[in-house]
Amino acid sequence: MHNVEKYCELSKSNRPLRIRVNASDDNFDTIPELLDSFSDNVKSSSFIFFRWLYPNEASEWKMFSKEKKGNSAYKGIASLLQMAAEKGFHIDNRCDKLQFSYCEADAANYFTIDP
Repeated sequence: MHNVEKYCELSKSNRPLRIRVNASDDNFDTIPELLDSFSDNVKSSSFIFFRWLYPNEASEWKMFSKEKKGNSAYKGIASLLQMAAEKGFHIDNRCDKLQFSYCEADAANYFTIDP
């Protein structure tokens, strides 16, 4: 959080910070608390978007988002985007903008900050 705050405070770049939040059954209900922890400076100088955690080989195909995602992958994400916008964030849906990559972390100039 400190690094996100500092980046938004010090960056003079014309490339705003894009914050991806991975959503799962374990963290979905606490995402509002996460959003509230960001300062107004971060909200005004960044974009936020959300992705479901999907099963993969590294997780031994564990289903992370079965309950909250349900049958409609976009319903839960849409509710998170709406909530973020109501809290003052600029929202961004990167789905249509990714090219030649399964995940933003696989693309050039993207960095991952893990818990």
